[in-house]
Amino acid sequence: MEIASGIHLLKCPLDSLWTGVFVLAREKLVVIDTAFDHSLVEVVYPYLEKIGRSPADIDLVINTHIHGDHIGGNARLQRDSRAKFAAHRLGREKLANPYFHLNKIRSRFTPLVPFQEIKSGLHPQDIDIDLEHGQIIDLGDSTLRVLHSPGHAAEGICLHDSASGILFTGDALQGGGTMSTGVALYHDLDGYLLALDRVAGALADGVTMIAASHPFDPISGLVPAAECSAFLRYCRDKVARHDAILRGYLAAHRDAPDLREAVRLLLEGAGLTTAPTVPVLAYHTAAAHLAKLAPEKQWGEPL
Repeated sequence: MEIASGIHLLKCPLDSLWTGVFVLAREKLVVIDTAFDHSLVEVVYPYLEKIGRSPADIDLVINTHIHGDHIGGNARLQRDSRAKFAAHRLGREKLANPYFHLNKIRSRFTPLVPFQEIKSGLHPQDIDIDLEHGQIIDLGDSTLRVLHSPGHAAEGICLHDSASGILFTGDALQGGGTMSTGVALYHDLDGYLLALDRVAGALADGVTMIAASHPFDPISGLVPAAECSAFLRYCRDKVARHDAILRGYLAAHRDAPDLREAVRLLLEGAGLTTAPTVPVLAYHTAAAHLAKLAPEKQWGEPL
């Protein structure tokens, strides 16, 4: 669907959710994230045809971060177009071996939680353009400003479009998470707080809409200007809530804290009545807090 002049959101199914692929169809044809290989065939390519474009017309592909539901279509797009590929420089090594990187995330807390392997569909790739915080991407009739937004992923970025004022946030703003995670998902607490601060700065500069890559609790994926500050506060409130829960837990169990119990308390505090579809992901968030609150303990292998 067209969310602003020349800007389209394509919702690619992901279990009970969706991953957003954004298409900027102006002087240059730009694709932000690629979902999965099958998403291109089933969703993206038919939509491009509908608006009078084709994969061969794509000039630039930008990955907001190197997670499977955002890079899974990269290899096919590389075959089907002459597009340049861009991502934050910290994503270069991960994109060179995405299978290893993403399964490391899934296996980090084994055997506390069963390993759900990502089995296929991820292919090594080089990056044509290394992005940095503050960099301006020239699209001819408009620009995209890069905001390095770590926390959810070290290489995570947001993109602020000069023409529309839309801020594409990828997975940088987690809200209360999704049914896959159960809670907001971040690996690095300080990085996540930095990302929230940088988005706050962008809001002060003028943002007409936040366009996220998933329907994070409590949003539908798109946040109008009047609600952006409230959503950012919601993200901060969730962090504070997680921190308070885990501080209380450590106060009573400092000598022998149990990560599994800490995660149970976070999910309970989030009001979940069903288990997340990818249980290991909530462990990353708990470990990110516990690494700050009890740094003398070991909270899983470093990523």
